[in-house]
Amino acid sequence: MSVVGVPICAAIICGLAIAGKTDPAFAWYSLFATALVEYKHIPNIRRLLNGTEPRIGQGGDRPATG
Repeated sequence: MSVVGVPICAAIICGLAIAGKTDPAFAWYSLFATALVEYKHIPNIRRLLNGTEPRIGQGGDRPATG
């Protein structure tokens, strides 16, 4: 969800900044955050494209962190 949701939110924030409804600094931050989230999810995206990402509830090959 974050791979899709973060860019959508960034687009909304950028639209608000273009319309003058919010500070352009928020738009720059949202673009940076989008790039960071997408970069951190590259391994997951590759597994999804290869069809090797485990489905919800099936678990994975390594324990959860955090």
